[in-house]
Amino acid sequence: MTLFKRMLFALLTGALVGAGASTALSAKFITWYNEPGAGQAALCPCATLSKSAVSQLIHWQLIGTAVGAVVFMVLTAVFFRPKRATLPPSTPAVPQA
Repeated sequence: MTLFKRMLFALLTGALVGAGASTALSAKFITWYNEPGAGQAALCPCATLSKSAVSQLIHWQLIGTAVGAVVFMVLTAVFFRPKRATLPPSTPAVPQA
């Protein structure tokens, strides 16, 4: 597999892993982020809050996708370097007698 194909595969795999991780983690983060502090009343416009929560979810999914893609590309570049061709040892020239 060529380096370009390997890097492209790593990019796409990282994007999928990052999207999945951000989807799994962002729901808890958004809930925590939008909760009122201790002792505060929870009076809020639900439609605005819902739009804001979905907007934040999409935002964090895009960030997770980008981070995953970059991390997997870097890991692929570090661990799967192309092998350099080595030249066979040269034979010394035999002097003419």
